[in-house]
Amino acid sequence: MKTDLDALMLETNLDAILITGSAQHNPAMVYMTGGGHMSYADLIKKRGDAPVLFYNPMERDEAAKSGLKTKNLTDYNFTELLNQANGDYQLAIAKWYSDLLWEIH
Repeated sequence: MKTDLDALMLETNLDAILITGSAQHNPAMVYMTGGGHMSYADLIKKRGDAPVLFYNPMERDEAAKSGLKTKNLTDYNFTELLNQANGDYQLAIAKWYSDLLWEIH
């Protein structure tokens, strides 16, 4: 149950959970969002905090149906991160998720 997540996270020494991808064929995303029809989203659940769903702007209404706190992914400029990382995609992705995690502290 979702109410057990914080206890399970503490027991397994997890500070956060990241679920990424579409809501189709993604049981973890379906479970956490209540089955929203999103083509891509990131969901971050920090231990002790409510989950936050980062959505694409075209799917704002679907994200809102989840009842979760939501944030628009376009507020985080991946192209700028990629430029800062001199084109290193992996470094830019790491910075992207770091920014998302800090955003919900």
